[in-house]
Amino acid sequence: MIAKNTVESLRILCQRLADQDIRWVLVGSTSLALQGVDVTPRDIDILTDKAGAYRINALLKDCEVKPVGYRPSDTLRSYLGEFCVSDVKVEVMGDYREKVKGKWQDSTPRLTSPVIIQLEGMQLPVSPLHAHLRSYESLGQEKNAAKIAAIGAILKSRRTTAEWRNE
Repeated sequence: MIAKNTVESLRILCQRLADQDIRWVLVGSTSLALQGVDVTPRDIDILTDKAGAYRINALLKDCEVKPVGYRPSDTLRSYLGEFCVSDVKVEVMGDYREKVKGKWQDSTPRLTSPVIIQLEGMQLPVSPLHAHLRSYESLGQEKNAAKIAAIGAILKSRRTTAEWRNE
């Protein structure tokens, strides 16, 4: 279930990002909820590239909590910014990379073929469920077990395991 203020935040984001030539997709719990996974989003995560992150920062300047900046760590690298839109935390991640089993994984391929979800007149680009599943599985964290199971169940109900594993 997506809260009313989250829907309002998505509406504002869609209005501001429309016709801006920015490649972006929703990821994380909001993306999962929009695709039928039983999670309650508490924030909105936007994946984009480096240029998109800085452009979104300019478009959301009045909502800025932490400006976009390069924030590397031992396991993550991203141009990350935080915003508050309609009382909802929005994180923007540009050129997001995770270190998995000693290798850096690039998340920007998710920008090339988003799934479009219709919600209250909005067209929302979301990262496909199979991409979420692969990401959660590769992280191997116990905290993601419930999400992995829920995503897997939805994908299995839509098609055979072999088909969604090969996407």
